[in-house]
Amino acid sequence: MKKEILIIMSALHGGGAEKVLIDYLNNFDYTRYNVTLCLILNEGVYLKDIPEQVDVKYLYKKFSIFPYRFEHWCSKILGFNWFQQKRVNSIFKKHSFDTVVSYMEGIPLKFHNYFFKRATNHVTWIHLDLLNFHYSLSVFKNKKEEEGIYKKMSSIIFVSEDAKEQFNKLYNINVSKKVIYNIIDKQNIQNSINTKYIPDNKIIITAVGRLEIQKRFDRLIDAAKLLKDRNLLFQINIIGEGSLRSKLEKQIKDNEVEGFVSLKGFVKPPYNLINQSDILVATSEAEGFSLVVAEALCLGKAVVSTATAGPIELLDNGKYGIICEHDVKAIYLAIESLIMDRKKIEKYQKLALERSQFFEISKSMKFFENVIENE
Repeated sequence: MKKEILIIMSALHGGGAEKVLIDYLNNFDYTRYNVTLCLILNEGVYLKDIPEQVDVKYLYKKFSIFPYRFEHWCSKILGFNWFQQKRVNSIFKKHSFDTVVSYMEGIPLKFHNYFFKRATNHVTWIHLDLLNFHYSLSVFKNKKEEEGIYKKMSSIIFVSEDAKEQFNKLYNINVSKKVIYNIIDKQNIQNSINTKYIPDNKIIITAVGRLEIQKRFDRLIDAAKLLKDRNLLFQINIIGEGSLRSKLEKQIKDNEVEGFVSLKGFVKPPYNLINQSDILVATSEAEGFSLVVAEALCLGKAVVSTATAGPIELLDNGKYGIICEHDVKAIYLAIESLIMDRKKIEKYQKLALERSQFFEISKSMKFFENVIENE
């Protein structure tokens, strides 16, 4: 008899967690599992990538003042969850599951609270260093509410050891905690490439992520000004879309680096653009794993990353890429050291491919299935 699995996700916008979830769904054994995907919002660029075997349900059609924001405000400000609970009950009625998974912190965790009577096994995923970037609190009335839901879980899954350690500093919760690295389809990434990497005098630098504050592309743009002032030959391509586009465009203009920094928008998949670059730069304030760093390793790119939980682990504390501090000068100096030394770039490119052997789909899927089976 097939196991009934429910996965809760906020939406399927162009973020790393969303992409990894699609990869998990594409690798499920549907002869063993019936999978239902509950989207809080029926939005996102990855909607059409959901496998046909998945039963998709959504709670709200779109992000709107009514009913979504109104019901959110009632819950967060007044602690009145009746509207959200009723919405879940009306869509799922008496449906029960073997396992319920909230695949992100924040909104999915919040709605997981309405499913505890519908399953015996409850799992939640944490993708970030919540100690240093506790964005999820914006969903809850207070820390106590968030902590209380985590305490009800059968297992809490982290995408890196560092993310787990940081969570343990934030909350003292006595439930099973496990680390499952994000699934990385190395073969698919490499097979998706249809352009060649051709080294040039101008160093091509790529950054990938949503144009939101967590990614701190503002620091990369300020670093670009310092690189330009040194008369270095480079081009920075930032792949992604988000609410800070206009602000970043103004910063590019104010820094007079229009000819050096380009906002490419959302590109799916970004592998060809990454492959055409010499360096992948990640400037995030906080990460749990960093999908783009893993993808860059699979493509053999020199990596520069700020010292956040996931990249530190992926790069083995600087063995397979450069780890720098979060300030503009540190980012600038790390990039400059590569631009000034082509052999150093080549060294880290070789190390990246070596590190990419770390990723195995079968291992990640086995861990996922063990969690579902509560083993």
